[in-house]
Amino acid sequence: MNNIREIQPMLKEFHLNLKAKLLEGKDDNYQLQREMEQLQREKLQIQQQILFSHKRILELEKNVGIIREDQQDDEGDGDENGNYDDDQDSQLHNHYSDQYESGDQSQDQNEHNENQGYNNYNQ
Repeated sequence: MNNIREIQPMLKEFHLNLKAKLLEGKDDNYQLQREMEQLQREKLQIQQQILFSHKRILELEKNVGIIREDQQDDEGDGDENGNYDDDQDSQLHNHYSDQYESGDQSQDQNEHNENQGYNNYNQ
């Protein structure tokens, strides 16, 4: 009986310390998850800017009449009308569109995880 009275305060203190460490770990994880989501949003924004810049460069090159070196080397690689820029542009657009769409899905998943983590954090 004496041992139980001596052990109970030690167990309570241990439990409180363990709970504090757990909450601290959850808080750190929550902050890291928020940072990852922000970086993902920035990445998608940069990809969109790259796509826009690429399209703008191709448009300006067409307007000015600049023929890029890789176009001269690959002149036969365009379609039957010689629209190499359009092929390259559509490939780049498809590449970034696919990444953006998968980014939207991961964004939805991140928001779900964030809400789940927030709910767990508040419990």
